Amino acid sequence: DTTPSLQLQQQQQQHHVIPEYYRKSFHAYDDGNLCWDAALEAEIASAAVGARNFPKYGVFGENAFRDAFDNTVASILLQQQQQQQSNNNNSDDDGDGAILVDLGCGVGTSTRRLAEQYPKASS
Repeated sequence: DTTPSLQLQQQQQQHHVIPEYYRKSFHAYDDGNLCWDAALEAEIASAAVGARNFPKYGVFGENAFRDAFDNTVASILLQQQQQQQSNNNNSDDDGDGAILVDLGCGVGTSTRRLAEQYPKASS
């Protein structure tokens, strides 16, 4: 008999290679981030961290953090687009060929936001 967490790991291992560090003890999770507890607590933990790190925004602290991240990504993409247009003298480039990589994405909260904001980008 196996636990749901172990069943998920076994199922994923059939199709993907999961890095070993993802199964090591991390924060409060003895089994690492690849466990149901981490998945179930991710949103509330993220909200708590946002409120702590951005106290002037209170319960909207996480939104302040993620908005700052989104604005930084948008600024970088705009700079790259302007540089590319300047180099190519092509004013029709709308960034459709962008590739976005979310490193250290945890359970994917930022990745989902990026995918919604840049639906034409590759990953």
